[in-house]
Amino acid sequence: MSDDKAAQTRKSFVDSVKGKAKEVAGAVTGNDSLTAEGQLDQAQALSHAVGPRTSTSNGVVEAMLLPHTMRYNEPVTGTRMAAIGDVFGAASAAAAVREFIAELGVPTQLREVGLAREVLAEVVDHAMDDWAITQVPRPADRDELLELLDAAW
Repeated sequence: MSDDKAAQTRKSFVDSVKGKAKEVAGAVTGNDSLTAEGQLDQAQALSHAVGPRTSTSNGVVEAMLLPHTMRYNEPVTGTRMAAIGDVFGAASAAAAVREFIAELGVPTQLREVGLAREVLAEVVDHAMDDWAITQVPRPADRDELLELLDAAW
């Protein structure tokens, strides 16, 4: 897809959903479709811990974390990431998705939804006990999840 066509398609879509951006963010960026069939990604488990601490829906939190988890999982999901980058007319799928999420009006940083930096370690501890953390294309340890959250903060 040409860069102009990709930009035009993205703009048209964004314009059509602008008023419902937060409600559709999770569906639009559905991380299940970006990982291996039957697998989730780290955003799922992390959203279960972030959402209740901020009164933010899981879908919005997953959309916020998706570019970071895409980057982390890219070593094992590279072919799919390249295809997504092509659709967006970008070299980096994660960067393109982050830009797209921002265009929808969805927050892109955890601090924007009121998550305190001091609770990032608690969020990771919660996520490490979440069933979804075992259903990921590339397992992450506690330090890797903390680094991912710090980048998203």
